[in-house]
Amino acid sequence: VEFEKSGFGPIIGKTLELEGLRKDGTEVPVELSVSSRKSNETYIATAIVRDITERKDIERRLVQSEKMASIGRMMAAVAHEINNPMASILIDVQRMSGMVKRQPSSIPDLKEYAKLLERMERATKRCKKVVAGLLIFSHPMRLESFGRTDINKVIEETLESLEDQLSAPGVMVLKNLAPRLPIIKADGQPLGHVFSNLIVNACDAMPEGGRLSVVTRLKKPEAKVPGEAMGEAGEIIEIEVSDTGDGILGEDIPRIFDPYFTTKETGKGLGLGLSISYGIIRKHGGTIEVTSEKGEGTTFIVNL
Repeated sequence: VEFEKSGFGPIIGKTLELEGLRKDGTEVPVELSVSSRKSNETYIATAIVRDITERKDIERRLVQSEKMASIGRMMAAVAHEINNPMASILIDVQRMSGMVKRQPSSIPDLKEYAKLLERMERATKRCKKVVAGLLIFSHPMRLESFGRTDINKVIEETLESLEDQLSAPGVMVLKNLAPRLPIIKADGQPLGHVFSNLIVNACDAMPEGGRLSVVTRLKKPEAKVPGEAMGEAGEIIEIEVSDTGDGILGEDIPRIFDPYFTTKETGKGLGLGLSISYGIIRKHGGTIEVTSEKGEGTTFIVNL
């Protein structure tokens, strides 16, 4: 038996993975097994088609977890090598800034020196912040060591820390945080890093301005979510960060959480933000997903 249109040769006794179509026209991964038998000089073929969406999703998550483990080990080594020299540089720059400020204002170019040192201090602090993010990602997290965390409070603090960036012309921030969300077991600092990254990415996607929406809600799980970060009754806290920016190409979405993958211009991103965020959320027993269309904006949904 041969399927000429599919390009496959003999398939009797083989198991093939193909793409099928649902009634609504969407593609679905399937497994096809075909067997045959002879009855009264007639060959009868039996085909079994299995929906393997769930299996493929598990395989994808396993591959992603292996990538995260590998990149985490590398990040830890790099972060420790960089952290101490950066701390020394920051201390020296701050000392030099203090010395410059104590000098008479009549010294030529003194103000320029002060500006240069301020710029160096900001750049050094930014490097230390990046290193801190790498350490957060590489540091092992255990649910039993998490503290009581108010997700709404973490988001409020994150928005406050990004006040300057969110006040850019044309950016409208819509905040809708559900009241009385349950307190969960989590680590607020790395979660704040995740929310900050999603919000900053949303702003970067709207260079001409647009609408940034941050929403929290409580919902009942439709299916069991891996992990134990959810409340006692099994409710799930859903955090949605959406923008009306450029959107993401469909072919880029499967790689959006891969380390070093970025859709930003060269020099404007390392491609680590979303991979770090993915690792942090998974270590909390949650999920992070993205939906987007080019030119139609992007929505990230985090479930904890």
